[in-house]
Amino acid sequence: MSFELRPYQVNAVTDIENHFRVGDSTPSVLILPTGVGKSILVSEIAVISRRVGLKVLVLHHTSLLLKQNFHKYTVDYGMDAKKFSASLDVKEIGDVTFATTKSVINSIGLFDENVVLICDESHIGARWSNDMGKVIKKLKPRFTFGLTATPVVLENLIEGSQLVFQTQLKGGIFKKVIHLLQIQEISDKYWSNFKYLVPKLDISALTLNSSGQSFTERSILNFYALNDIQPRISKAISHLKGLGVKRIVVFCENIEFATLVRSNISGAG
Repeated sequence: MSFELRPYQVNAVTDIENHFRVGDSTPSVLILPTGVGKSILVSEIAVISRRVGLKVLVLHHTSLLLKQNFHKYTVDYGMDAKKFSASLDVKEIGDVTFATTKSVINSIGLFDENVVLICDESHIGARWSNDMGKVIKKLKPRFTFGLTATPVVLENLIEGSQLVFQTQLKGGIFKKVIHLLQIQEISDKYWSNFKYLVPKLDISALTLNSSGQSFTERSILNFYALNDIQPRISKAISHLKGLGVKRIVVFCENIEFATLVRSNISGAG
């Protein structure tokens, strides 16, 4: 099955092809807002890689993301690939392999060097000290592509924790942005009208973890409770339903909070 790419996806593919043409092995990142079809671009990178005779390894931090990208490439694109994930109880390696990072780390000797490495949600493992960095050091990929909707990472500095752009992160993997898609480029034509609401929130409950690079999961839940986040979400959804909105997406920090939100919203999936 072939896709008719949207103009903004065509632009991203053009930048990817140019990156291949130049032959730059610098780990590079594509910054793409949520909902623009990152799984399609993962497949496009894999297709381009195979066209020039290179093997592909796609890294994911969860098996859920792995299954989504694998389905896009094998079912929607009709291409052959393998899955390598202990949590999915399958460890197969092919010319194109979709894998969980932890499973690759534990079996690194099975993988060929000089592959094209694609790192989904690259902000999660953006440092050389993380598992993604260990994979890159071992395999020495011919090309390394990171895809993310979150270009900044929390870093613990002398003056305190600050959000730092991935390419400026101390000890960071990705040093170059090869494509940046701004929300303004797609919102008018492909998205419903939206506006940002920034309420006053009490952040006193938030506590950094031992690395100083993110907040503890428990403190985030305490922050939600302190600021009545779940009731606010329910109220906002009721308002949108009253306006006739039929499809609403709520992003949640973890399964525990997502379950709480769902239990308080009629018809939530």
